[in-house]
Amino acid sequence: MHVSSKALGLYGILDVVEFYKDENGVNLKGKQGKWLPCIVEYKRGKPKRDIRDIVQLVAQTICLEETLECHIETGCLYYHSVNQKKVIEITKELRQEVFDLAAQMHYYYDNKIIDKAEYFKNCPLCSLADICMPRLSKKTRNVNNYIKQSLMSEDSL
Repeated sequence: MHVSSKALGLYGILDVVEFYKDENGVNLKGKQGKWLPCIVEYKRGKPKRDIRDIVQLVAQTICLEETLECHIETGCLYYHSVNQKKVIEITKELRQEVFDLAAQMHYYYDNKIIDKAEYFKNCPLCSLADICMPRLSKKTRNVNNYIKQSLMSEDSL
């Protein structure tokens, strides 16, 4: 399901949305009654020690709320490698964290800043590894300078 949020300046595609009959839900085309959405974000691995998966789920929730014009209190993370489904409460604090991170991301983008990347063992599994290049990025750099340096090094080959 495609979703977006003007407030966050984000868009994406949800893995799964489950709908449960609930008086506080939304109307669905072709269905009688009201239905409350619950996002299920599928992860290949196991639960993380940090909140990155939760942040993604909360961002998706905010997008879905704008798309469906509703309020969602919980979402789920399903971890395939341990066959575990965790219910996550979408708190005000988590929502604020997502808004803060989205604002920071837009600031970096608008100001053409590439934040320093750190290399982790899972970096090779990431779809952005070729763009991020964590082994090369040791400090914060300006995008234009980075591109110029890359082109200059290619010219010298």
